Amino acid sequence: MGFADMAAQQIAIMGDVPTPPPIAFPGEEVHLRSMLTRDPLADLTTYRADTILWTRLLSLAYDVDPFFAATLHGFRCCGTRIVRRADGRGWRMWWGGAPVDGGWQSEADYEAAKAKWLVSNGEVLIGLLARLDG
Repeated sequence: MGFADMAAQQIAIMGDVPTPPPIAFPGEEVHLRSMLTRDPLADLTTYRADTILWTRLLSLAYDVDPFFAATLHGFRCCGTRIVRRADGRGWRMWWGGAPVDGGWQSEADYEAAKAKWLVSNGEVLIGLLARLDG
């Protein structure tokens, strides 16, 4: 089970129950934010081209919903890239084009996970991607 699956499973378990305020020792909330808003693949040369975009997207998502940021973090861990849309206006997420150890093995694998974990937040994600240029 990948990180995105685990994060989404936690969300599914909680259902419509309101999220309680974080219970944490001083500094833990800051540590969680730091962990979830940093590009987990920044140190790999193959992924450096979109590291700044991922760092910004994860930070914006965390401000909206930390669970959604965790899901996006998991998608990045699986090799998801942020690329320009074909029309040159805006950004989109892309599976990466090649299998990744512990990540996407095919575009179909990515599309299945996207349908399961991202489509329900599609409008939020589109809005966040639109803010990457600003």
